[in-house]
Amino acid sequence: LCPDGAADVMWPCRMGPMICVVAVCSLLQGCADPEAPPKPGPDSGARVDVAVVTVITAEYEAILAKMDRVFPVAVPEGRVNSFAWQGAEINRADGRPPLRLVIALAGEAGTTSGALAVIETARTWQPAVLVLAGIAGGLPPQVERGDVVISRAVWGYEYGAIAAEFAPRRDWVFQPDPVLLEAASDYTGAWQREISVPRPDDTGRPRHRVGVTASGNKVIETLDSDYVDGVLSRLPMTASVEMEAAGAFAAAELLSQDTQGPALLMLRGISDIPDPRSGMLGSKADRERWKQYAADTVAAFTKSFLRDALPNPGPVPSDALSDVLIVTYSPEVCAAINTRMPASGAASAAGMRRVKLDTASHQAGLQATVACLDDPSDGVALDAAVDASRPVAVLLVDTARGAGKSTIGDVAVARLVVPVDHRAGQAVVRNTDARRGTRALVAAAQAASGMATLGDNEARFGIVAATPAAGDWPAPETVEAILATNPRSIAIDLESAMVLSALAAHADRTRPPLFLSIQGIDRTVGTSGQDVARAAGNATTLLMALLERAWPIPSRD
Repeated sequence: LCPDGAADVMWPCRMGPMICVVAVCSLLQGCADPEAPPKPGPDSGARVDVAVVTVITAEYEAILAKMDRVFPVAVPEGRVNSFAWQGAEINRADGRPPLRLVIALAGEAGTTSGALAVIETARTWQPAVLVLAGIAGGLPPQVERGDVVISRAVWGYEYGAIAAEFAPRRDWVFQPDPVLLEAASDYTGAWQREISVPRPDDTGRPRHRVGVTASGNKVIETLDSDYVDGVLSRLPMTASVEMEAAGAFAAAELLSQDTQGPALLMLRGISDIPDPRSGMLGSKADRERWKQYAADTVAAFTKSFLRDALPNPGPVPSDALSDVLIVTYSPEVCAAINTRMPASGAASAAGMRRVKLDTASHQAGLQATVACLDDPSDGVALDAAVDASRPVAVLLVDTARGAGKSTIGDVAVARLVVPVDHRAGQAVVRNTDARRGTRALVAAAQAASGMATLGDNEARFGIVAATPAAGDWPAPETVEAILATNPRSIAIDLESAMVLSALAAHADRTRPPLFLSIQGIDRTVGTSGQDVARAAGNATTLLMALLERAWPIPSRD
């Protein structure tokens, strides 16, 4: 019962029955002593508020050193402690209970390592919030050494084509949790007081800055490189470069499909700034000093922000009334959907119908709500539809103008929705604000495309540029700017970005629904012909194949 020292205590049993009984009673009393110190650490079922993932030892040790309490953790039976997980606590003021944390060490650099560490840490401990905290290289003039960068977007710059030279694409873009990003960006606490490592120079105190992070499996040690020039020319506002985030954010995107997926934020302390004059980062000793200092500054910011300004961990999803809300602003698409999906009950609100579908994946039937709305710029109507249906997923099914390989009658499915706005009369394509279609829904639509009969047309998957020119197609100069920035665009539409913005408004009430944009191509860039009926019919055909034969999300019943 009490294995430690039991053999030494039990020797009186060899001296007779009565003495043995006294010894056993004393032993049990000692085991049950309420004054005995508790075994440290949560077990695998204990509450974890935040997981912090680091990559190298310096980052891991800096984070642990800032914690108010550190203790071992017990992983689930049959598992191993894959990423040196340690439990920790941060004390908070105002009588609030301490934050419970798990600290992880990925142990090696690279996007694959980042993905594995995030997936295993999130699935083992199920934290509400996950923070990537560590060091990175900085790019002048956006940052200086020692600064902390709060990543507002992560760009996987190694995705691209190699011809005469490498041409990176801007398709692989990820976003942090918007609530965490806003809270960290607005944080004004005196986090510098937590810094304990001396600054290697006397140029001043570090600052926290918000910027774009480029992520890939390469160590960038000079700016005097055709490769680096080619990368930065496509996203010149990049503030930091590192090696794990593209994989980590892709993993978080996968986890976000689950209602228990964590909200993700990345914080990076700037340890190196490639010098364009010498092409080098400095001496080995100098780099080591800055590495230790940057690891300490980001650890200081991480602790202070979590202690003082962490929002209520992740929104709790409400009970769904619908498996899916289908939204359209096209009368032709609305008519096609109504024909294929007769209402199963009374309309729940103006322009909305309840539908129950027999599907391959839902024995009880798929509960759908169809909302035929008038104006995509009217966020109030969409907000009311989401409130009334409380869907697990939202599908925008509409018509759009085709680009690239898309032809009239094709169906464009958005892997990535890229917003477009206008500043000083110029069209600005905002790849760093791009939002990805939910991975499970994109993959399911791909599978459904092989089951849908689209005649001579095809389903195409790629970038959909969303312009705010509601009610009209964008001007030629806007189209030109869109295609110059993203030459692999497959469609330009008027609704996707505004629908995504409206859905984001629900983040303070419930987890935003999963999302996918499906657009029937009714005309193409540079041509005058159109066929709205064929576009609406094919978009609806793909929608029905997705719902009836490939729907990936289990019912929440």
